[in-house]
Amino acid sequence: KQHFGDGTGMLLKPEGLQGGPKYLGDDWKAYEDKFRPDGKVSADQKKRLIQFTKLLSEASDEDFAAGIDSFLDVDAFLRFIATNALLSNLDSYLGFGHNYYLYLVPSSNKFVFIPWDMDLSLATWPAVGTPEQLVELSIHHPHAGDDILIDRLFAHPETKERYLGIVRELCSSTFVKEKLNARLDEIENQLKEPMAREAAADKARS
Repeated sequence: KQHFGDGTGMLLKPEGLQGGPKYLGDDWKAYEDKFRPDGKVSADQKKRLIQFTKLLSEASDEDFAAGIDSFLDVDAFLRFIATNALLSNLDSYLGFGHNYYLYLVPSSNKFVFIPWDMDLSLATWPAVGTPEQLVELSIHHPHAGDDILIDRLFAHPETKERYLGIVRELCSSTFVKEKLNARLDEIENQLKEPMAREAAADKARS
């Protein structure tokens, strides 16, 4: 509600959808275990998700290009992908297809992807490689295997360039070495006193 101005939209927490949101037929029951809605959803909301996944899975390239903007906040999704890629965060939508929320915004009737559980970002997810390997995550193909949504969007040069523009913007504004080092110094300074207290308490207990 704070971010979108309205918290009444359909909130989903997908799990096990590696490769992107998939069309599972027209029966809503097939979607409940994979998309895991938070609370009750209306018939229109259910229909909207099914239509979205069907567009991804079955539409021709022409129909996909013509229809995706009506279902997805594309620029927000491109920023979501770019940020996860720069964080080398594969314990996410990019890897096993989890650790994110999917929200249907009431005012636009479009889906947005919301990051969640970022503790294994910064190239620290050992299940898929060492930090040295993960820092080399491709900007052009940041996801494991194929992803129906990313691959179909990136197939359009204009959309791919919008994504790369976001990457360049983030690299010049947020992911800047001096800025990140200053933030790390700030965090370390804030932690010194509580860590010293914890060490003293631990020593007193031994």
